[in-house]
Amino acid sequence: MTPEAYISSGILELYVLQSLEPEEMAEVEEMAHHHAEVRAAIADIRESLAAYGELHAETPPAHLKNKIMAAIAEEVENTPVLEEAPRVIQMTSKTDITVRYARVAIAASFGLFLVSVLTAANFYLRWQEAATLANTLLAEKTVLAAEKDLLQASAKEGKDLLALIANPDIRLVNLKGTDNHPEASALVAWNPQSTEVYLWVNDLPQPAEDQQYQLWAIVDGQPVDAGVFEMDGGSKQMKAFDKAQAFAITLEPKGGSVAPTLEQLHVIGTI
Repeated sequence: MTPEAYISSGILELYVLQSLEPEEMAEVEEMAHHHAEVRAAIADIRESLAAYGELHAETPPAHLKNKIMAAIAEEVENTPVLEEAPRVIQMTSKTDITVRYARVAIAASFGLFLVSVLTAANFYLRWQEAATLANTLLAEKTVLAAEKDLLQASAKEGKDLLALIANPDIRLVNLKGTDNHPEASALVAWNPQSTEVYLWVNDLPQPAEDQQYQLWAIVDGQPVDAGVFEMDGGSKQMKAFDKAQAFAITLEPKGGSVAPTLEQLHVIGTI
C-alpha cells in the first residue's frame, strides 16, 4: 500500500487515539519509520486533536466537586474512633508536634486526592470530545472518498461516451419508452464497421430478483439476442452485430429468453 493510500485509510487517527491492536500499532510505527509523510500525518493529527481539546476545554461541573466533597465528609464521619483506656496521659511537646504533623498530612492527602479526581474528570471530558472529533473526521473522509470514486467513474463514463461519439463510424440509437413505459429510455452506440455495440441505460425500472433486462437487435425484421445486462450503471458492451435495423429492450426471466416477451417491451429505437 502506498503512503498516500495508507494515510487516507483512517488508521492513523485510530493509532493516535490508541484504539488499535498491538500488531496494528506496530505496523503503523513501521510505516512511520520508513515514510516521512506518514510521520508528518501522525504529527498533524496529534496537533489537530490537541488544538481542538484546548479550544473546547471545560471546567468540570460544580456538582461533581460537591459530590466528591460530600463523599469525603461521609467517609471521615463513618471512620471509627479508637477508644482509649480511662487514663490521663501528659502529652509531651514532641507528641503534640507528631499529632499536628499527622493532621496536616491527612489534610494534604485529601487535597491531592481531590485535585487528582478533578484533573481526571477534566481529562475524560476532553478525551471524549477528541474521540468524537476523530470519529467525525474519519466518517467525513470515508464519504469524501466514496464521492471521489463516484466522480471518477462518472468522468470515465463521460469520456468513453465522447470518444464513441467522436468516431465517425458510430451510429447512436436513442431507445424511447413504449406506451406502457413512457418514462423509460436508453442509448445504443453501434459501430457497423467493427460490429461493436455499447449500451447506456438512462431510465429503466429496477427489475425483480428473478427477472433481467435483455437487449435485442432487429436484423432483417427478426429479433436477435444481444445479451442480458445488470442495472449497475455505466456503459455495457453487448453482443456484436454487423447489421441491424433497430434495437429494443424487454424484461425477461433471469438469464434471458430465446424470444422477446413483447408484453414486457420497455424501449425501442430504429437506426
